[in-house]
Amino acid sequence: MNAKEQLIREIEQAPDAVVAEVLDFFLFVKQREQQKHQHSSPAQILEEIAALPLEGKSDGAFH
Repeated sequence: MNAKEQLIREIEQAPDAVVAEVLDFFLFVKQREQQKHQHSSPAQILEEIAALPLEGKSDGAFH
């Protein structure tokens, strides 16, 4: 029995609350894997960098 078949068998026997939690985790892992394989354009990378908070910035002024 492969991992997929074993997982299906376990899901069939699990309570609904456990299945919901496993589904949530599965979707999280799937999304993370998809993001790993996405290639961002230079403009997208710059936008992401610009959105990051500045380290040590508390009152809006640079020190």
